[in-house]
Amino acid sequence: VRNSSVFLSNCVIWVEWVSDRIYIKKFLELYQNQDWIKKFEEDKHYSIIEYWWGNITHFNFWEEENEEKITIEALTSNNFLIWDNDGENASEAKKERIKKFKKEKKDLCWFDIPEIENLLKFETYKKYFDDLNANWNRKWKKKTSYNEIVFNAEINKKDIWEIMRNVFIEYKTSSWKWYKNFQKINDIKIICNDKKTFAERITDKYLINYSDLSKKAKKLTEKLLWISL
Repeated sequence: VRNSSVFLSNCVIWVEWVSDRIYIKKFLELYQNQDWIKKFEEDKHYSIIEYWWGNITHFNFWEEENEEKITIEALTSNNFLIWDNDGENASEAKKERIKKFKKEKKDLCWFDIPEIENLLKFETYKKYFDDLNANWNRKWKKKTSYNEIVFNAEINKKDIWEIMRNVFIEYKTSSWKWYKNFQKINDIKIICNDKKTFAERITDKYLINYSDLSKKAKKLTEKLLWISL
C-alpha cells in the first residue's frame, strides 16, 4: 500500500446517472447544513462515480471472482452502491442480483426505489407542476387537482414518469394517435428537457432545507453519512 492511499476519499458512492449524483450531493449538503452536524466534503469524505445504467454488468460488486469483470474492491476498498430497482419493470436477473446484495451487503447498498426521482415528496412535484407555465404547443396539460393518494400508492412501484401521467397531467385530446406517441416518446423530454435539467431545477428551487426531503431520502442520506465518516 502506497502512502498516497491516505489521500483517497473515505467512500466511493456508485450511481447510475449524472442526475443521481446531483440529488445525492444535494441531500448530503442539506444534511450537513444543520448546525450540529459535522462537516464533510466531496472527494475527501466521499466521491461519486457514475456507472451509467447497463454498464453495471461490467463491474464485480462483492461477487465471485470473474476475470471478465472489473472488481471494484481492486479500485477502492470502501464502496456504496445505489441502483434503481425498476419497480414493476425489473428483470428477473436484476431482482436476483439485488436480492443477493441485500442479503450479503445490506449496509453497503441501496435498492429501495424504482428511480432516484421516486425519493422526492409529493409536495415537491406539486410545486414543480404549479410553477410550470402553460404552453399551447404541449399535447398535455396540468390536471386541475393532483391526487396525493394515487401518488403515495404508486411511488414505490412505478417509475416517476408514469406517476406524472397518472397524477399531474392529462392529454389535451382523446385521440389514440397522440396517446400512443406520448407513450413512445421519452416522457421526461416532454415534461421538461432531460433528467439532468430536471434534477438541477428541483435541487436549486425546491430542496432548500433538510425537512424538504422524504423519509426515504433522509434514510439514504444518513446511511451515506455513516459510511463516509
